[in-house]
Amino acid sequence: MEDGFLTEKLIHKYRSMSQAAKSAFWFTVCNVMLKGIQFVTVPVFTRLMPDEEYGRLSIFLTYEQMLYILATWEIQIGAYQKGIFKYKAEAEDFTAAAQFLMNILTTICFAFASVFHSWITEKIGIPVSVMAAMFLFFMLQPSYQCWLIEKRTSYAYKEAVFATLFYSLVNIIVSLASLLLFGRTAVIKYISSAVMSSVICFFFFIRHMNYLSVKKDNMIKYWAFLLRFEGPLVLHSLSYLILGQADRVMIGKMAGNAQAAYYGAAYSLANVISLFQNSINQSLLPWRYQMMEQKKYQAVRKVTSILIFAISTAIVLFILAAPEIMRILFPKSYQEAAACIPPISVSVYFMFLYTLFVNIETYYEKTNYVMYVSLFCGAVNIILNYFGILTFGYRVCAYTTLFSYVLFALGHFFFMKRTIKGKAGLDEIIDKRITVLISCAMIAASVLATVLYKHFMIRFGLFLILIISSIKRYGKKDFDL
Repeated sequence: MEDGFLTEKLIHKYRSMSQAAKSAFWFTVCNVMLKGIQFVTVPVFTRLMPDEEYGRLSIFLTYEQMLYILATWEIQIGAYQKGIFKYKAEAEDFTAAAQFLMNILTTICFAFASVFHSWITEKIGIPVSVMAAMFLFFMLQPSYQCWLIEKRTSYAYKEAVFATLFYSLVNIIVSLASLLLFGRTAVIKYISSAVMSSVICFFFFIRHMNYLSVKKDNMIKYWAFLLRFEGPLVLHSLSYLILGQADRVMIGKMAGNAQAAYYGAAYSLANVISLFQNSINQSLLPWRYQMMEQKKYQAVRKVTSILIFAISTAIVLFILAAPEIMRILFPKSYQEAAACIPPISVSVYFMFLYTLFVNIETYYEKTNYVMYVSLFCGAVNIILNYFGILTFGYRVCAYTTLFSYVLFALGHFFFMKRTIKGKAGLDEIIDKRITVLISCAMIAASVLATVLYKHFMIRFGLFLILIISSIKRYGKKDFDL
């Protein structure tokens, strides 16, 4: 009877949620499932592929992210997301113009890469076949991202959830089949995944290809906005990528591909928790923009405080359980990298803080502020990684990453305050006291967890206490948008 009553209560609560809350919920669930599927397959790939080949694959993926930024300017996840609100009455034309601009940027980047392909292959080790698959992906994938953002903005979550799960499952199945049939190499894994993704994204590309229907004056207006908004964010994205990816490239060059594979596996495990913060932020960004347009700053503050607590709690729980997860999922040779998990996991918390501050900066189109912080922190990360690897070995990169993300969050907090200065009501959009207290607690948790990694019973006890206290504090509270 109690189970039935509880089920009815949950169903009633779900039905009473606003469309924005339902959309945020399902996009978050979808992304969790998506990343969960991808994460569960990581140990499959580490066992199918030799350590050297898996390390080479992680380096391919790092260069892919770097070239993706240069080839698309990531317009589809930056300027496009803001522009879809700015030009909401002209959304179809704006989307076509955005895709056309990204096609031009990708073509220019591909032409440049083709001219210097011999140098690229020699210096960074990307074969011509892999590079061609990359640029096919770059040309088509932004269209899919634009479509997802349209669905998030209109809270039309059903189609988007289905398409996202289908995309992920097909991609993984094709990659596994290719490894088993054609060879267990990084080249086979990468090309099969990129080509399959491109096939799926092609249908979204065709959908937005009505370039000729956009008036010339409007096209120029849209492009001017997109380039002005996104220009500084290109440097930001490259610097942000350095914070998250350059350590693996540097480890591969300075310590070997096997060590890059070990660190990459630990990094992937530690970043599992980032799927929550990324999913929640992507799902709530349209709502957050709408609340700021309506000047409902207290609503943003309330939801933000709850999310800071929830993300930090999830990260600490994950850190406490990480050694056992590492032993279950990865071969014995990878276990030495377990010590990297606490600082990298806490870095995810500061990544979440950074996104909260940057959302406010970009809402007011202050993208130059974003660029300043990113360039500085990216440079600091490279310098610390270089001397750290030489002196202490590859595992020190976990701590340089944490330090860099702390700087990242502090810098963006400063520029957020500068952005909202003099704007009535905005000063309290973030609860500073809660943010500072939890941030200090997270750094302490990283140190404590490392000390306790050899003491299973103590960690297990802390794990249970944290779950019980979290349920008591927030289990009975309503959360809606």
